[in-house]
Amino acid sequence: MWIFLQSTNNQGNRARTLWYYPLLFSFCLCLTACSGRSPNDPHLNWHANDNVFFSSFATSPKTLDPSRAYNDDEIVFLAQVVEPPLQYSYWRKPYRLEPQSVTALPSVVYEDARHQPLPSDASPEQIAYSVYTLHFRGDLRYQPHPAFAMNPDGSFAKENLDPHRLATLSTPMQMPKLATRQVTAADYAYAIKRLASPSVSSPIYSLMAHYIVGLSALRQTLAKAYHPHQFLDLRAFPLSGVKVLDAQTLQIELKGNYPQFPYWLSMTFFVPIPWEVDKFYANPMVAKQNISFDTYPVGSGPYYIAENNPNQQIVLRKNPYYHDDFFPALPETMAPNLRALSGKRMPFIDTVVYSREAEALPRWQKFLQGYYDSAGVGGDLFNQAIRIAANGHTLLAPELYAKHMRLQVQVLPSVFYLGFNMQDPLVGGTSAKNRALRHAIGILLNSEDFNELFLNGQGIPAQGPIPIGIVGAQSGCHGMDPYRYRCVQGQPQRLTLADAKAWLVRAGYPGGIDPKTKQVLRLRFSTAMGLSPDERSTLDWLRQQFAHLGIALDVEVLQPSRFEELMRQGHAELFFWGWQADYPDPENFLMLLYSRNKMIPYGGENTCNYDNPRYDSLFKQMRLLPNNATRAQLIDTLVSISQQDAPAIWLFYPRSYRILQPWVGPVISQGIANNTLKYVSLNPSMRQTLQRAWNKPTIWPLLITLGGMILAVFMACYAYRRRQQKRPGQGS
Repeated sequence: MWIFLQSTNNQGNRARTLWYYPLLFSFCLCLTACSGRSPNDPHLNWHANDNVFFSSFATSPKTLDPSRAYNDDEIVFLAQVVEPPLQYSYWRKPYRLEPQSVTALPSVVYEDARHQPLPSDASPEQIAYSVYTLHFRGDLRYQPHPAFAMNPDGSFAKENLDPHRLATLSTPMQMPKLATRQVTAADYAYAIKRLASPSVSSPIYSLMAHYIVGLSALRQTLAKAYHPHQFLDLRAFPLSGVKVLDAQTLQIELKGNYPQFPYWLSMTFFVPIPWEVDKFYANPMVAKQNISFDTYPVGSGPYYIAENNPNQQIVLRKNPYYHDDFFPALPETMAPNLRALSGKRMPFIDTVVYSREAEALPRWQKFLQGYYDSAGVGGDLFNQAIRIAANGHTLLAPELYAKHMRLQVQVLPSVFYLGFNMQDPLVGGTSAKNRALRHAIGILLNSEDFNELFLNGQGIPAQGPIPIGIVGAQSGCHGMDPYRYRCVQGQPQRLTLADAKAWLVRAGYPGGIDPKTKQVLRLRFSTAMGLSPDERSTLDWLRQQFAHLGIALDVEVLQPSRFEELMRQGHAELFFWGWQADYPDPENFLMLLYSRNKMIPYGGENTCNYDNPRYDSLFKQMRLLPNNATRAQLIDTLVSISQQDAPAIWLFYPRSYRILQPWVGPVISQGIANNTLKYVSLNPSMRQTLQRAWNKPTIWPLLITLGGMILAVFMACYAYRRRQQKRPGQGS
């Protein structure tokens, strides 16, 4: 086309050439239409009828290193790539562990101080050691990776380490030689050793060093042997508490009794780490290309990371060496469309594309257009997507329901709270006066109002630290906080402002006035929020609540790093905080007030720096017991102590809202498991059909524009011809 236009120009027919530009525009428009892709489709490298799941992420993962990753923004990717020994049942409630890379749940043998076996029902005081034995599957193989392409002498394939080739690569999958190998028990042992490596800085090292025999001593040994930018082969360093009995059997010895340890075996910290990959990533040429465990972890899971551009896109592809894994057999009480998947081989999806979408509105708009297969619903979009019926049921907005979209709602295993620094002389301590001040604040902080104003009803007002769905959670008047509520007709009813003022008098601040200074009582609230309009509204509401008691609240808005530093130093007075379960056990929430977990001086999760010897004693008893009546009674007592001392005001348990497109297969809400992508199925042909229906191009503006262009060209040609006819010598 362009050559033709050029030839026409060369012939001097400029006027006639102008007619071809609109034709060229029309021709290009036809080519776009013939491609079958909507002009606004953001997925240029994939088609709607491909077996590809399209999703998004707002925050880029800092690391995907299994020994370091701990945040939800990281685990959502990592959990699809690696396989811990255990996983959570996809459908059983309450949460239940089941084998993943092991053939059966780990067996445990208790021993006394002389390493003599004890009966299984031995009292916790008798148990000096707990020995767990894990038998791994023999069909586990790693995803394809260049680190496994080795020469007979144990060196890496030269093609993969060619400097000129490496300079052009952005992913290890682009290297010329890829291979795999079987996963062994030694790889799991290597991973546990890696928790102690000074080059890793694992966030759970301190906790595991308290339990895994020899891990602390290994850390000291590795610190002496470690040299920056050099490969530290952990195979050369024994760990007394971890023994490889054979190729598929591992033994882990713990100090004392730690019943919660199996929960940790479901986390990515205990996935296998192949020493070859550790050595390969230690090569400076490879590290220079930003290829490391942080960006390209290696595992035996259903997917591997094919592309990691955290500022644009993260792509997962099906692991060609993934072992047999079948959708679980579901009981007849569950939906027929779910049961129809029983026994089918997983994963169902070939590729997963996560696109970076920092802003909520563009992400939501692309979901409505059908370009994302699922979408979370935050507070800013809640009113567009969700309706609350008169009976309190949560429904999709009519326009979404008309598109046959589906809503998933679940209570997350999390709790949010207002914390008091118990080391602060004004709001902390155990005196009756300071405790009364905390109770007054607890009453005026109306969780129900906060929930409606700022959470769109997404939260559930909390009575204690244990969320719904976790053993020990209570409902109704049982477990009610009697310092903030009274029981009315079997349901908690919040105490009034008059009750809060009465507590304030007991605290010695009638009307909010400090009798010593004759001035208004001033408290300091530190936070990292306050940048967005919604956050500023939350802080204004908080000031107003304190003002109802005559208390002046000074809000200190800090950068996140500065706020974290303030917390670590123990200088915050009041603050908001949240905790999401590592594992579904009440111990994981009640530990938030255990003194050995204080942020000062231990750097633990007890952000309130609460210290109560009675609480500690009962907590240590509770954590070692199975879920029986004795443990339930201890849990109730611990919750009651937390309500009485009020080091934290438990505000709400959050709900999660997610909407699925109609072409996404049936799924089950799972609040704590992260490796659920393998259970998801798609109907790509339905997606393609609905995308076209939802994104029909509006052609009339183009037609008007094209008509205007043709008219303009016609008028220009007409004027040009008139000028040519009036040239000198050609008459008037």
